[in-house]
Amino acid sequence: MEQRKQRIPLFFHKTISNSTLHTPNSTLIESAQSLLPTERYEGKETMPGRKKIFDFQSRRERYVSSGVNEKLIFNLRDIHCTMRQLYEGKGSMNRVLIVLSKTGPITQMALTERLEIQPASVSDVLAKMEALGLAVRRPSQQDQRTADVLLTPEGEARAQEASAQRLQRHQEMFSCLSDDEKAAFLSTLEKINADWEERYRQSAEP
Repeated sequence: MEQRKQRIPLFFHKTISNSTLHTPNSTLIESAQSLLPTERYEGKETMPGRKKIFDFQSRRERYVSSGVNEKLIFNLRDIHCTMRQLYEGKGSMNRVLIVLSKTGPITQMALTERLEIQPASVSDVLAKMEALGLAVRRPSQQDQRTADVLLTPEGEARAQEASAQRLQRHQEMFSCLSDDEKAAFLSTLEKINADWEERYRQSAEP
């Protein structure tokens, strides 16, 4: 029977077999070091882009000895960190390009509301896009006192490229799942999301 593989989040970025989990600590750490491209500090490791130093052995032991609920949290945190690395943020130039490509001419105020970020952040990214020849402003047809933001032909081309890259990334992110597994996973996530919305988010509102 094929040996099941277990993924240790946060400190391993590839799967390792269950047999590896029972190898001597020195062997495990050597295996882990080969899996994760990090800086080394006398047996300790730092995750890419992080300053905090993680102890491989203690982290691994914490995960293996944790219950199911704790392992779920470990994995959710790991997924969250990975997604933050994949996406540049709500105010990234690529996201603004994609949004403007979908909306067409739009006022800066409306764009700010659509992006759900601070007005100053929108001003900064639009200034960069204008300097690169990706976007321009023109008097609004609805209100001459305001200006619309719209993409230039070069900006539209960049937006299409960014959109295609996003679509490809989304396909890659779930390529390890079958269609049935995706449907089951989505159903589970929607169930958790609905429960947390009622249990935590609404109760946190002032």
